[in-house]
Amino acid sequence: MNKSAKVAALALGGIAVIAAGWAGASIYAGRIAAAEMRSLAAREPLGLGVSIAAARHDTGLFSSGGTFEVRFDEHCDTTGAVGGIALKVDYRVSHLIRPGSMMRFDWTMVPSGEVGAVLSKVTNGALRVDGQGTVGYGRQVVSSLAMPELVLGSGAQALRVSAGSGQAKLAGSAFGMQWKTERIAGRGAGSALEVLNFGIDVDLQDRVRGTGSMALSIDRVGTIFGTAEGFRLVTAAAERGDRTDVTITPSLRALTMRAQKASDLSMQISVRDLHTASLEAIQKIGHDSCGFKSLKAEEEQKLRAAVRMALTGGLSLGITEVKGTIGDGSLDGFLKIELKKAAQAAVVAAGAAPVAIELANLLTSSGEITVKGNAINADQRQMAVGMGIATEVPGGLKATFEYADGLFKANGRVFDASAVQVALSTADRRLNTFLGVSMPARSEPGEGLAPGPDVSGAASLAAPARPASPVNSAAPSGANNAAGAPNTYPANTSR
Repeated sequence: MNKSAKVAALALGGIAVIAAGWAGASIYAGRIAAAEMRSLAAREPLGLGVSIAAARHDTGLFSSGGTFEVRFDEHCDTTGAVGGIALKVDYRVSHLIRPGSMMRFDWTMVPSGEVGAVLSKVTNGALRVDGQGTVGYGRQVVSSLAMPELVLGSGAQALRVSAGSGQAKLAGSAFGMQWKTERIAGRGAGSALEVLNFGIDVDLQDRVRGTGSMALSIDRVGTIFGTAEGFRLVTAAAERGDRTDVTITPSLRALTMRAQKASDLSMQISVRDLHTASLEAIQKIGHDSCGFKSLKAEEEQKLRAAVRMALTGGLSLGITEVKGTIGDGSLDGFLKIELKKAAQAAVVAAGAAPVAIELANLLTSSGEITVKGNAINADQRQMAVGMGIATEVPGGLKATFEYADGLFKANGRVFDASAVQVALSTADRRLNTFLGVSMPARSEPGEGLAPGPDVSGAASLAAPARPASPVNSAAPSGANNAAGAPNTYPANTSR
């Protein structure tokens, strides 16, 4: 054999080895795909109320395919409304190894079950989502998303939803998705609707625990009543040690309704320092017991413990910011409610006898709102100042309140807080009855005090009614706090 023949033989041998390795790796990738699908079908529900069922996977040498259903939990449904909701997914996978990806796939998802049959009929079979994607060597999954145009109804009054598109990405516990529909429009029977550039953006660091952010956006909404532009709703959740913080931020760039105009409206609702384990326990028990309607004795005990820990472990919530421009005026303010961390005795160690929770000792609240310009007219301004609800500031009005340790202040003045104490004592009785804790007997709140403003209820803390004569601020604080004006709590040994 001459030299050229030897080189050719070696080259062919090398190619054969590479081809065999490539084929073997591709077959192994197919086995990985089959194993993943078996694992998916056997796995516990993906989340509260969602599970995989009716899975079938057919493995070939270099490609495979199959189908499965995404079903929504129906164990609490007694009306049959939920039982028919499911999504059917058909897929094909090519597991021929390539430099940029280990596998490639395409899939189609359509509604199935009883509700799916109705939806398919209403949309003439057009309701479906298709995608194509890849699986990387690090098991990262990326797929396109596409939905055809939908027409609901017929003729001039049909609701039309333009074709939508987006992308989804799955990497370990992280999940991301972007979606956009350019136009949703319909009119008829004296009404009209147009929605432009509807979008969803999901960025979850942990899809199981729900940490990360989700955003919904709409460029413009037009109806017969007016027009809204630049709407955005952002929800974010983050864990800090054993605590979870949640913020919800809606905003609107412009609003026009007949002769009224507003712009740059925004609000931030915040819940901080939620005890994560307690929150998860409450969610799971609520799901398993059909919204706490069918609790087992063991679940009820766990629920009580979780609620107690959530309340006594400390948390704060409120509207940390609200602002905007209304006509030629403006508003700016906040509302905060905080439950201080309870003393160790109230938290209760495992096996120890529980003690009563007293919100009067745990709850503090404060708020402020400033309104300027023509956001409020002269008559409204005069009434607010005359009733003591607000004070005048340059260009407008300002209202503030504070509540802590049984002391209620509005616009810098101290008022009788007995009505607040009554509201809190009522909440205490209900809460501790649920927790199965007896309340200590005490005298009625506010005995010997002049009547104050009607502030029973959480909403009235933010906007107190017309105050009576303020309590002398030089008087001992015990005249207004829970110790100096103790509440009456009837002994309660029932659950």
